[in-house]
Amino acid sequence: EFDEVINFDLEELEPAIAGPNKVHTHIKVEELKEQQINKSGSYLKDLDVVIASITSCTTTSNPYLILHAALVAKKAYEFGLHTKEYVKTSFSPGSLAIKEFLKKLDLLKYLEHLGFYITGYACELFGNLEDKYEFDIKDN
Repeated sequence: EFDEVINFDLEELEPAIAGPNKVHTHIKVEELKEQQINKSGSYLKDLDVVIASITSCTTTSNPYLILHAALVAKKAYEFGLHTKEYVKTSFSPGSLAIKEFLKKLDLLKYLEHLGFYITGYACELFGNLEDKYEFDIKDN
């Protein structure tokens, strides 16, 4: 039972991604092709993802969502996929319980395989990108 029911047409929803520079802004997926930088760098090209983070700010307080992230990571492992060397990854769950939950299900290793090692707990940011990638971003 709920206090309030909200009805809306699912066809009105449009897929979007957070960014490009703040979590609370977003770009519709259909508009991604229009996003360009002025020039390519030595290491990066237009629309390269350089930061991938799973944080308690977004998903890790919901075990259902974090379980699905781990299952996607497992499938990526099974297909031999990996993250690019220039993608800075981090995983900062909302609590120690999430770590234990994933370890008990033997799924944490798949997130780690993709570079999503636990960097701390709660909503946090991690260290800098490698200098060569940071310069590419700043210069272009």
